[in-house]
Amino acid sequence: RRSSDLAFNPDGQIVAKYHKATLFMQEEDFLSAGTELGYYESPWGQIAIIICADVYGSFPMNVYKKLKMPVLALSTSWAQENSGMVSFVNGAIRNGSYVLAANATYFPDSGVINPDGTKQSHIRQTVGVAYGYLPYVNPPPTKVDEPIWKRWLPKFLRRNSP
Repeated sequence: RRSSDLAFNPDGQIVAKYHKATLFMQEEDFLSAGTELGYYESPWGQIAIIICADVYGSFPMNVYKKLKMPVLALSTSWAQENSGMVSFVNGAIRNGSYVLAANATYFPDSGVINPDGTKQSHIRQTVGVAYGYLPYVNPPPTKVDEPIWKRWLPKFLRRNSP
């Protein structure tokens, strides 16, 4: 079992899938960690996918930083009230990327964060839509070559990677 995200294009086709790599606390008792990156091309450049504790660092954040991914799409189920935004901001600063953070509604703490850590929007203690602006890239950059990022995988993940 995995915690996964899918990204769809406007035609409903899957353009990326990602399985959470950084398991938090007891998640390893019932989930398997992902070993592949998930990203896709968009009019705003490449958008990388991360889930919850992935924002703390290590794989995949270190690889996304080396690849200079301009946008990180973060879906999360942050279970501690009003605590997610600090980690979301730190992830944006560490990677020099925009972070689009969407948390579950039971402890809402979502927003759009700039690469310098400033917040474009922040939803806290209420349900709503976090919105912001991303620079438009036309045409999208060249797709990243898979063997390059696989060379950056930590050794313990390389042996499990296809």
